[in-house]
Amino acid sequence: MWRSPARRSALLVAGVVVAAGLAAAGSSAGAFAARAGSGQRVSGSLDATNLINPSSAWTAGAMISTVDDVARFYRALLTGRLLPPAQQRELLTTIPVDDTGELFAEHYGMGIYSVRLSCGTAWGHDGGYPGGFKTFAYTSPDGNRQAVIVYNDFKMSEPPPAGTGTPAFQREVKKATEIAFCGQ
Repeated sequence: MWRSPARRSALLVAGVVVAAGLAAAGSSAGAFAARAGSGQRVSGSLDATNLINPSSAWTAGAMISTVDDVARFYRALLTGRLLPPAQQRELLTTIPVDDTGELFAEHYGMGIYSVRLSCGTAWGHDGGYPGGFKTFAYTSPDGNRQAVIVYNDFKMSEPPPAGTGTPAFQREVKKATEIAFCGQ
């Protein structure tokens, strides 16, 4: 059933992209092929973030989208528009995980986790690809509050102690998430 890339793509489009009403989602393989080898110069330095094909990580990088579509997907998922009730319950059944170093303490479920923010529970996930972008997407259970944080995670662009991997940067991302999600 899932063996053929064409079959996987068709199921993904029918089951998620159309059902969630995503406007700009697509396959990163096609987008990458159109720009492969087209590293651009930014401020005199080579921007190599578009020289890596993220579809090599399959589900970790096989889709490209917009921030609006990421938010739309999580709103559809968490308000029950994508899964039958029994699967939705399974999705949201979590266990605490030891994730020292993450932005927030997580309770992990089936491909999704919950975190506690100052204004309530947020559900979502983070993702990224080495040398590319990092995304954190959070949505309230009713879909009314959302925050999608995206930043360039090309750690080699800044020498230590600067860069995205530092505790100071992570504190700023955590603060931005609280402001975006909770409005404070």
